[in-house]
Amino acid sequence: MKLISALNPGGLLIYKGYVGAPSQLGGGPSNPDFFEENELLHSFPELRVLHYRELIRTCGAAEFVGRKPG
Repeated sequence: MKLISALNPGGLLIYKGYVGAPSQLGGGPSNPDFFEENELLHSFPELRVLHYRELIRTCGAAEFVGRKPG
C-alpha cells in the first residue's frame, strides 16, 4: 500500500474517516464512500495501532493512529 510505503520506519499514520452513511447520522460528507464498522481498524495490519475510536452513535467518525515498525 502506498500510504504505508511512504512512511519512514517509526512513522505515524493518522487517519480519520466516516463509519456508516453520514447522511443517516445527520452530518458528514455527501460522498457515498465510507467505512464499515471496524474496517478502518483492520485496514493497516502492518502498523501497530496506537489509537482507534469509532463514534458511530454521535457522528459516524472513525479515528486511527498507527506506527510503522522501525
